[in-house]
Amino acid sequence: MPLRLLYVLTSMGVGGAETQVLALSEAMRRRGWTVGVLALAGGPLESAFPDGVSTQSLGLQLGRVTPRLVTRVCAAVRRWRPDVVHSHTLPANLISRVARPLSRVPVLVTSCHAMEAGGRRRLVAYRLTDRLADWTTNVSEAARRAYIAGGAARPDRIGVLPNGIDVTRFRPGPDARRRTRAALGVPPAAFLWLAVGRVDAGKDYPGMLDGFARSLADGADGYLRIAGVGPDLSAVGRAVSERGLGQRVALLGLRGDVPDLLRACDGYVMSSRHEGLPMVLLEAGASGVPMVVTDAGGNREIVEDGVSGYVVPPADPRALGAAMSRLALAAPNARARMGAAARGHVAEAFALETVADRWDDLYRRLLRGAPPQADEHVRPETEGG
Repeated sequence: MPLRLLYVLTSMGVGGAETQVLALSEAMRRRGWTVGVLALAGGPLESAFPDGVSTQSLGLQLGRVTPRLVTRVCAAVRRWRPDVVHSHTLPANLISRVARPLSRVPVLVTSCHAMEAGGRRRLVAYRLTDRLADWTTNVSEAARRAYIAGGAARPDRIGVLPNGIDVTRFRPGPDARRRTRAALGVPPAAFLWLAVGRVDAGKDYPGMLDGFARSLADGADGYLRIAGVGPDLSAVGRAVSERGLGQRVALLGLRGDVPDLLRACDGYVMSSRHEGLPMVLLEAGASGVPMVVTDAGGNREIVEDGVSGYVVPPADPRALGAAMSRLALAAPNARARMGAAARGHVAEAFALETVADRWDDLYRRLLRGAPPQADEHVRPETEGG
């Protein structure tokens, strides 16, 4: 009889953790698992899971971890009878931990996707419930160190297992490049920068605009397109106008054609102050796009400074602009080498099938009562704090 795997999500919204579970659900089915997804709250992703993956949304109002939340999750888990429960993000992680003794789950894995637990109360909650999970992971070494330093996890109970990506979906394509650039109103010979993500303060789009303006002043014939929505969208639009960049910068809103946008651009730029392990950087790398990023979270684990792009300090528009100028004014063959290096690194370290194999190995080892493999999941020599 196939082993049963139940993913528990906070919601069915379109986010990095949720889309990662969407991709992994089919990959784990190919490895012989019966897969289900339980979400505390609904969202548009619920209809996106493939046939054969059972999904259920409890339709709950998210807030504090209450007895009602725990009771509902316990009942759903008992009905599903999983061999392994794997939860992602708060509050799904905390609820799954608290529900574990009442739901008779053989193995529980909880995965974090950020640099911070989310405030002192949640930090304490993670610490107090740590022993209720068999294993905890985070998506980057930098994020793992931060959880250890903050006391959210013990060094011997948290490992690194990154997000995975279907590299074939994001391969370079010249035909899509020409077509998409024309639709975006970008001249064929101009350098096109792309940024994709939630438009909020943590992404520091004003700093990105300042850096882009500096690259224009350095003589780079550049255009910038920003795809995404969020609470700061109007403010970023005003910032574009205030800086006189309306002819060079456009806000694209929410897009469903990110692979084509990545094929169309010449460089990807990220100005974030905080990150975990951004899926969009994996997508850009798989697309063969060189990148200029801030040294936030796991960005440096994706982008090798001077090889596949440039890594600069956060909140430093001058450094960001200098790196953007350096890439935009580089010879085409030098940029092509950087793009090839980016794709090679992502294909080797973050390919979905490779990551799914690691999850499969982890689940089966825990079911046998064996510890996670030290070389793959625990890196004590790099602990921080």
